[in-house]
Amino acid sequence: MTRQSVHNIVSGKTAITPETAVRLEQLFPVSAERWLALQSAFDLYKVRTVGSPGKISFSEQAELEFEFMKDRYTRGGMRDT
Repeated sequence: MTRQSVHNIVSGKTAITPETAVRLEQLFPVSAERWLALQSAFDLYKVRTVGSPGKISFSEQAELEFEFMKDRYTRGGMRDT
């Protein structure tokens, strides 16, 4: 997995697919299932927050990701179990 691939995921340009989740699992101590669960949770968060997830600006996407990660961290949802 390239740095650009990781950057695209972090910046919200690319979603985490099952193939990507397996690659991330090899790089970080988080299971592929957890990566996919986080992607799914974020997708639901986007739809519930802004409606259509494909129609938001870059700054809105960044703010949304920050709020999502803050919420996940607060609830302890970033840990792999």
